[in-house]
Order: sequence, then C-alpha cells, then structure tokens
Amino acid sequence: MEYQYNIAGHLCRIVFCDAGNDSSLLPSFSPFVSEEEGNLLFSLSVDDAFRWPVTGEEVGQFDCGGNNFGVYRLPDGSYQFEICDDKKDLCCYLQANADFSDCTAALVAESEAGRKFGLNNALMLVYAFASAPYATLLMHASVIRNDGRGYLFLGKSGTGKSTHTRLWLSHIPGSDLMNDDNPVVRVVEGTVHVYGSPWSGKTPCYRRCLRRWELLYSCGNARKTRYGKKAYWKVLPRSCRPCRP
Repeated sequence: MEYQYNIAGHLCRIVFCDAGNDSSLLPSFSPFVSEEEGNLLFSLSVDDAFRWPVTGEEVGQFDCGGNNFGVYRLPDGSYQFEICDDKKDLCCYLQANADFSDCTAALVAESEAGRKFGLNNALMLVYAFASAPYATLLMHASVIRNDGRGYLFLGKSGTGKSTHTRLWLSHIPGSDLMNDDNPVVRVVEGTVHVYGSPWSGKTPCYRRCLRRWELLYSCGNARKTRYGKKAYWKVLPRSCRPCRP
C-alpha cells in the first residue's frame, strides 16, 4: 500500500510492503494526506524483512532525549540507523541513500507503541535530512499563530515553551496553536514561513497550515528569555529531536 503526504510543501511517499503494516501506524499524518502531483522529496519503504547485508562504519551513538540512535555510514555515502527507545530496546532499522531520497525501514519492536515510535522517528530523520538542501528546517519549538503570523518559542525541555503558548492562548485574542514540538520552517521565494507538521510531542496538534514567520523567542528564566536576532543562535541545537507518537 502506498500513501503520499504533503509536509511543508514537500511531497513524501511511504510504501508498506507487509500486510501487517499500514497507515494506522501514523495517525498524526492523516491531515497531511495528499494526491498532488510533483517531485517527491523522498520515498520510504516499510519492509519488516529488511536487514542490512553489511554494517557500515560507525559514525556514533547519539543520546536523543533519552533514546539512543546508532548511526553508520557505508562507502557509497548511504546511511544506516538503529533507532532505540528510552529503554534501549531496538525499534527500527533504517537505511537511506546519500541524499535521503530513497529509504527502507524495518520495524522490529514487538509492541504497537514501539513500532509507531520507530516509524515516526525514522520518518522524522529522513524528512529532516532530505529537506535540508531545500531551505527547510525541522525545529524543536512550540508555535502560536496570530493575525496571519507565526511566533516560535524554543528552548530546552522544561524551560517554558508550552507555558508561553498557553499564556498566549489564554490572554491574546485570535491566537491558536499550530504545533507544540516540531514545526517546520522554510524559506519560499525569500520569505520565511512556519508550517505545522505530523510531529507535535505530547500535544496532539497536527495541522497542515502555514504562516509567515514573525518572531522567534528563546525561552528561559526571566533574565535569559531572548527574542528576534538574539534568539537565532539557539536555532541549530533545536533543529531536530526524537518524537513520540
């Protein structure tokens, strides 16, 4: 079964090769279903029988919010990932070609939650790397939209991103939530836009919408909260993080 999604204007295809896997593993993707024609950003095949014929050279083992991602690289420039949850249980094998346009994932977790976790994070990794050459950045932030503009709040977990957005929702008329964890920022014809995405952390806010990026806030305590250009240096460390469906 094949499904196509439009995420921040990029078309992404997912092919399920096994009868036991389908779009029910990706409920947050349903608002992004698309029948549009155009160039694909990437195609990912989900084939639980897939295994690496050979393991590449280890790039590193990365702690991503308590989850472990093992990364390996093959001589032809392609990449391999082992995606493990916070219990260090292996959930997914992922292999991608050098530009992440053609990928294969095998879901190896026994539980449905583990399989959802593995596939969601495989897709998030592929999307982040495949879209990077196209002026697109998947960020760790919470986004409020108001009066046609998007306002991003970013910072480490626990520093007040969601608190800031709740205060906007409660006290600033016309505000609503676009995404609470992983919005997409993209430059289109010289204008910076922020988009909703299928990844929104613990808050189920999966909206296919866009707004012009108006202002960036870096959350912290009262003395460290920054906005605008002063917050820009905080962007790259918040550009991608694991998600839980």
